Amino acid sequence: MKKKKTIIHVNKHELKHNTKTGETRPVLTVKTYNSNDYAHEAVIKDKQGNEVARIVYRPDKPLSCGARVWIETSNDVELIQYPQEEPLDAVTYCYKRLYEESTPKANFFELPYKDKDSKFFLDYEIEESRMNEIMDETINKFKIKHKIWKRAFRNTILFGCSPKTK
Repeated sequence: MKKKKTIIHVNKHELKHNTKTGETRPVLTVKTYNSNDYAHEAVIKDKQGNEVARIVYRPDKPLSCGARVWIETSNDVELIQYPQEEPLDAVTYCYKRLYEESTPKANFFELPYKDKDSKFFLDYEIEESRMNEIMDETINKFKIKHKIWKRAFRNTILFGCSPKTK
């Protein structure tokens, strides 16, 4: 019979509480299908009962980097890194969305905007109402809050290389 999964995580609320008050409540939460337990350390063992890793919480003796919670093991560790997309700034993100929905559709990153005198954007159109919706969605997504910054963002889009409006 297959053993049920155990999940171990750091309870950030307890960690924050301990940091603030100087207490040393357990910050590790060990969850199984039928229990929810708390600890200062958790030892991970293989099927033979040998320790393969240990999760440690030591607020009184942090690592030199300042970490108070870490994982220790003598075993090999395989590193897995997820590919990351380049983060887009609000203006680039908005242009990307506008050209995806323009007529004809286009990939903003493949447009010939390298020539500063190019008027390529005049070949593309978008409904004015849809353009405003996309600008509003971008403002919300990037949490542009202040009225002046919202206006500056809109002006940058409108006076930049956005598609013309229908």
